[in-house]
Amino acid sequence: MPTLTPVSVDNGTVSFEAVPGPAVLVVSDNGGVSEQIELLIPESATASLELCITGARVADEGTRAEIERLAADALKAVEAAKQAKVSQDAASQSAQAAGASKDEAQRQAQTATSQAQAAKASQDAAKASASQADQSKSAAAQSASQANDSKAQAAQSAQAASTSKNEAAASAEEAGTARQGAETARDLAKQYADSAQTGIKPDTVTRAMLKPELRGEIDGKAPASHTHSDLQAALDGKADKTAVQPTIDDVTASTYSATPGTLMKRTSTGAVSVASPTASVHAANKSYVDDAVSGKINSAEATQTANGGKIVKRWDTGQISVPLVPDSSGAATSKQYVDGELAKKVNSSDTSTAATGGTVVRRWNSGQISVPLIPDNADVATSKQYVDQAIAEGGGGAFAFLKYPYTTTSSTTSETVKWSMVRKQGAFSLSGDTQISIPKTGLWEINYSITFASFFDFTYETALQVGGKTIQFAQSHGFSSWQLSNNHVFHAQLNFGDWISIRNLYEKAAWVGFNSEKSVPSQLVLKFIG
Repeated sequence: MPTLTPVSVDNGTVSFEAVPGPAVLVVSDNGGVSEQIELLIPESATASLELCITGARVADEGTRAEIERLAADALKAVEAAKQAKVSQDAASQSAQAAGASKDEAQRQAQTATSQAQAAKASQDAAKASASQADQSKSAAAQSASQANDSKAQAAQSAQAASTSKNEAAASAEEAGTARQGAETARDLAKQYADSAQTGIKPDTVTRAMLKPELRGEIDGKAPASHTHSDLQAALDGKADKTAVQPTIDDVTASTYSATPGTLMKRTSTGAVSVASPTASVHAANKSYVDDAVSGKINSAEATQTANGGKIVKRWDTGQISVPLVPDSSGAATSKQYVDGELAKKVNSSDTSTAATGGTVVRRWNSGQISVPLIPDNADVATSKQYVDQAIAEGGGGAFAFLKYPYTTTSSTTSETVKWSMVRKQGAFSLSGDTQISIPKTGLWEINYSITFASFFDFTYETALQVGGKTIQFAQSHGFSSWQLSNNHVFHAQLNFGDWISIRNLYEKAAWVGFNSEKSVPSQLVLKFIG
């Protein structure tokens, strides 16, 4: 609950002290809340009310929540203070009423006392009148002779005296009743006054209100709710303090030795002697314990780590520790050592004498190994067939394979390929097909040319196959054509291992009149671009 400190508004100005942080200013008019102003007190010596109000408006969510909580608590505190004020006013009114009751009781007591005193005076006067009447009666009796004349008057006086006596007695009784009522009213007023001060109900009977004789009777007595029904149950089974046995007279005297049927007697060091146990519940002597633990291993000598000179202690999983690398052939080995040695080996099922990918090379019985017939990279092993074919195709006018490797974009290889042209009746026949393997992936420039030396009309057709794609060239020559050259240049994106092949399809002459052999030179130039 927040602290409520009332301050007054003086000439439109309010000033108060507050700790930094969220706060709520409650404006109260005649005890009621007329307005709540949310504030955020800054960390400074002084601050204006406007600054505190602005700080509360721009505060973060956490501070806003704290201010709203303070506002709710402030409303509760103001309401509680209001209720407390109402209770205080009611208590004050009750106290005032009790005081008025006390004053009235005191006034009534004084009136009762005055009435009692008046009644006492009347009673005394009645007694005096009765005494005087008795005296008059005696005098009348003594002077009966003289009173004969006034007998009737005397009788009347006696009757009047008797009446006065009865009236006096009644007045005395009434005065006693009034006195008792006054005392009761006085006691009741005192009870209400004490109740207003102590909070004890007026009809509560306290010890002080009892007569001394009755207080003496109940002092020191236990409450009526207190009983002793559990005392006997608490004492049942307990030993009698007087039932003691000063000596033991039903066993043999004590002795230091382990003698059956005797009491144990301690030595000067406090030790006792017992026989060797024969049952699990018997006490054990030192000799028995020493024999039992003889040959046993001290747990401090056992360890789970691989320390020399220590007893092997298993892990919780049952495993044991050994050095990672064994130092002799008979030593236990670690899993790490075994796994490392196995990693250096290969399963026999993973070996093959064939050139199978993903297998370990296994030699033939002759000691040879198998590799693919055609190599697919410049730095791989080659087969005998591949080498023999390369050597065979390197001469006799055939186009040789490109040489490895090419390290610059200007790498160029050219070879002249010659076909043998034999003059036949009606046709010319060419032979000398060739092929080449691309040694490097990239963009290549391909330049193909062929030169004819002839006086005859003929046509020829040649096929150039690049990377599995065939390109055909066709050309016609006239009678006067001599040393006619035909060039074809193009670019192709080739991969390592692609093949380029040249094959003559046919050549047909329109006129033949002689038999001779002619050479038809042809050239293929490859240039790596990049």
